[in-house]
Amino acid sequence: MSGPRDMRRTARTGLAVAISVAWMASSSPLSAEPTNPVIVGDSAGLGAGAATIGSVSNGPGMDMTVDQHAERVFIDWQSFNIGTSDTVHFDQGGSHWIAVNRVTGGLGSTTIEGMLTATGHVWIIDPAGIAFSSDAVVDVGGLLATASNIDPGDFLAVTDLEDAGGFTFSPGGNGTAQISNAGTINSSGLLALIAPIVDNSGTLDSAYGDVLLGGANAFRLSFTAVERPADAGHPTAFDELLVTDFIIETPVTNDPTPGNETVPVTNTGNLTGANIIVSAASAGGGAFINMDGVVEATTIGDRSGDVVILGGGDFIGGAADASSGGTEAIRIDNADISAAGDFVAQGIGVSIDKGTGLGTLTAGSIRIAATNGDATSDTNLTATAGGIDISASGLVSLTALDAATTLDIEAADIDLNGTAVGGGAVTMTASAGDISGTDLDIEGASVELTGPVAATDSATITATTGDLTLH
Repeated sequence: MSGPRDMRRTARTGLAVAISVAWMASSSPLSAEPTNPVIVGDSAGLGAGAATIGSVSNGPGMDMTVDQHAERVFIDWQSFNIGTSDTVHFDQGGSHWIAVNRVTGGLGSTTIEGMLTATGHVWIIDPAGIAFSSDAVVDVGGLLATASNIDPGDFLAVTDLEDAGGFTFSPGGNGTAQISNAGTINSSGLLALIAPIVDNSGTLDSAYGDVLLGGANAFRLSFTAVERPADAGHPTAFDELLVTDFIIETPVTNDPTPGNETVPVTNTGNLTGANIIVSAASAGGGAFINMDGVVEATTIGDRSGDVVILGGGDFIGGAADASSGGTEAIRIDNADISAAGDFVAQGIGVSIDKGTGLGTLTAGSIRIAATNGDATSDTNLTATAGGIDISASGLVSLTALDAATTLDIEAADIDLNGTAVGGGAVTMTASAGDISGTDLDIEGASVELTGPVAATDSATITATTGDLTLH
């Protein structure tokens, strides 16, 4: 990745950098670049020489370059704002290099309205929150924006990025801090926005890595390196860091009063990545995750991407932990979701509504679990390669299901107003009510129904090659 526009790099460190940056930023109303950097530590023991930071005028604003000389560096800033006419570029030695930028000035939330570029990973920490405006353009090797804090010593102590312990982030001090994006953020690797409140209305696009939206006060994040094949952007095979664990240590504080519920994660924009991970946990109940927009997990090499949405569960070992309970509901409204691999939604309740549009959900396989409520959908659910597995402690209400292999539904009551097709066995169990629908059409190689069958209009149940079993 080339540096920002016609940038002339200067080597300045220490107080001189902070003073010149602050003075030059004040010369233009469109300019508001990061101020007063202090290098706290680095992985090579270079001290102040771990990074050189310089700025030059580009006319209406400023161009800043951070030349990073150690694989990992931790920098404290008084502020990390980037104005509409400003550019900040991190020149790093590889895509796996990380620069942590922690805001300590207490001057309010960070606002990024200009351009942020990097050859490696840029992590931004501000306990007051971070906002990427609609004018923001970000093109990096990886990005983590969070309101939580990590101790510099703990960050630098992880000598292997695949260390099983990963990186542990503590509460940042503001339990209502928000990370929002209305701009365009592109990366080759990780894209993660994590805070008590996360709102994406823009574009998050990772060419080879994961997109993670997390609603949390404190969390643990772990990675594994996965080899990516050579392509037009990379002439040789390369390793990319993928998320193996996202474990919420301290949930979001929530007011459960109706009308005041917290929405830890909202997406109305576009998410594209190797895997899409959305996870939030709250204390107090009543919170929910709100998903809209376009969500796409792609195939890279021989790996099919997954979409995982967790309302209170943990993401462990690269997958949803089915044993962890839900603390909040998942609301998917008017979204277009596609996953080359699996789609998983697990929460206290799950609602999938096509809304006023033509919302779709297509994945290799589909698993939906409502741990203490209902699972409902009026969207066509299509599993192109595997099965569909839906469970709820309450009602399962569905419109149309099409599974390439097995179809398994288990709930207190099942209401099917459409067609349920399984390429293999179809199993439906209503433990406390019945299996019903105005137009009940069930087809599978074999069909097993447990519970009274009640169709108010018509019912067609077909076992194409196996047994039809009614209990």
